[in-house]
Amino acid sequence: RFYLSMQSVSLALSKKIKSIDFGLAFINFDYGDIEWHPNYPSEDSLVYYTANDFSMILSSKIAVSENGNVGISIKYISESIYIYSDHALAFDIGFSYFKTPYGVTFGASNCGTKISLNNEEVNLPARLSMGGFYDLKKLSVSTDVHYLVNNGIFEFGIGIRVPVYSMMVFDLAAQYRESFYPGFGVTLKTGGLAFRYAGSLYPKNLGMISTFGIGFEF
Repeated sequence: RFYLSMQSVSLALSKKIKSIDFGLAFINFDYGDIEWHPNYPSEDSLVYYTANDFSMILSSKIAVSENGNVGISIKYISESIYIYSDHALAFDIGFSYFKTPYGVTFGASNCGTKISLNNEEVNLPARLSMGGFYDLKKLSVSTDVHYLVNNGIFEFGIGIRVPVYSMMVFDLAAQYRESFYPGFGVTLKTGGLAFRYAGSLYPKNLGMISTFGIGFEF
């Protein structure tokens, strides 16, 4: 299979009501045009098709103490990939504790129903996570570890955030997912607007994946 172009577009909205935060997000991942090559030797012709993943997420976060929060998300997931098409429901749950100058988080994601792909029921990619950060005034250091339940393997990453003046922040990261790859990012804030750009050099000849985002308060 050859993925000729891929892109993801998302929109997230949030609203705070007293001590509870509510969120609604839409995410669409477009695989672009795909060529399917039958196993050689074969007289079957090539198949060309498009594919996408779509998710709608409802979430909330509740402050359970002065420094502690609990969050939960309910997700509708739709796969539309040729014969691998179906939908599923899942939820995420997370716990966080922050107290200057550090914070820790624990969570579980993609816990839910199975999804049928090519007439075979498979589990969603469930994941257990743990992370933390420490603020060193001029910079902050963070790390996170993920356990992929279906695969029985670990992923992890470490990051450094460096504020520059009052409106710019630089991020550097090193991540491990089957192999190491670097990442970087920059955030510009002005008034109620925030502009973010990030990139990662992915292994397996995937090249650089870029992300651009705009955040606004109103």
